[in-house]
Amino acid sequence: MEKPRITVRLNGLATHPSQKIAGLSCNSKEKEGLETVAKPEGRERGTREPDRARTPWTVLEVDEEGIEWGSPYSRKRSTQGKKAVGALLLSIGAAVMIGTLMGVVVLSLFFPEGSDSSAGSIDSHLKTVPSEVEKEIAGKKKESKQEIPTVTIPKLTAVLVQGGTFQEKAGAGKTVMNQRTQGLAAVMTDKAPYRIYQGAALNKGEAQKLSAGFKEKKGEVYYKDIQLGKDVPLPKGAETAWKKDLPTALREGNRIFTTMAKLTVKGVSSPGTDLDFQSARKDVNQAYTRFSKVRDSVEKGLSDQTMADWIQMVRAMDLVVQSTQTEKPNKTVLWQIQEGLVRYALAYEKFIETLS
Repeated sequence: MEKPRITVRLNGLATHPSQKIAGLSCNSKEKEGLETVAKPEGRERGTREPDRARTPWTVLEVDEEGIEWGSPYSRKRSTQGKKAVGALLLSIGAAVMIGTLMGVVVLSLFFPEGSDSSAGSIDSHLKTVPSEVEKEIAGKKKESKQEIPTVTIPKLTAVLVQGGTFQEKAGAGKTVMNQRTQGLAAVMTDKAPYRIYQGAALNKGEAQKLSAGFKEKKGEVYYKDIQLGKDVPLPKGAETAWKKDLPTALREGNRIFTTMAKLTVKGVSSPGTDLDFQSARKDVNQAYTRFSKVRDSVEKGLSDQTMADWIQMVRAMDLVVQSTQTEKPNKTVLWQIQEGLVRYALAYEKFIETLS
């Protein structure tokens, strides 16, 4: 087997050819191959050379077993280093792929496809006994899914005549007093912006006839179209009869509203026209009697908040009914009835909002 070659490269000058170099001696033949070192540059002429002969160190190559010493450029690099780097990169890539695959497998065990990831845990696949709190929550969800009983509120259609809007209550109150002093209707809302309503009609055409008189005096007026009536939740604890009695009471109240709104608009917009008050009075009294029969039953099922709006609606109805009892009503009585109709419509709107 061929022995590895040892190469020693040294830079420097030997003081004598026979001097040993790192444990190696130069033979006679090697001495003959030594080259004389040129005189160093910069030495002055006439200077005496040292007695010792100065020879360069040679490159000695000896066939011995051992380690090769030399500069990085003494011979070509081995391809074994490149192969080692490639194997290292291949190992790293394989480790990453195996780790990723193992991670996906572990996640699929705890979070199977189609399941709720928020509920995934190590023991999520085990059957558990629901706690009392969970049972209570489940019971509430079941109750919420059940159909909530409702009651149908009869529809009321009207157009209100609005005479002005104020940001300050004092200014609105002053306008209301001026309107009433002239014998006109005037109703102010409870909260800012304070709106003043001066009449009620069944449609916009009738409302324009109603506002023709004071429109010339006060300028621009506005019309509020209202469509009231829908299904609202039945209050808890309400009796079965309440679901029937409430629509009956409201239906009779709306009947009174419709009858007197039509009659008063005609009387205000066409002065001197004969009004059939006797027939209207009869219809109003019969409707109020039917309303009174179910009133107590309805009020038993109302909460404190809905009761306040209900009372305002009943008071407005009473104002209309009492004014209708006049044998020969004048213009002032007609506007008084109009004010009762406006109050009834506004209270009706609040009543539905509270029930909802």
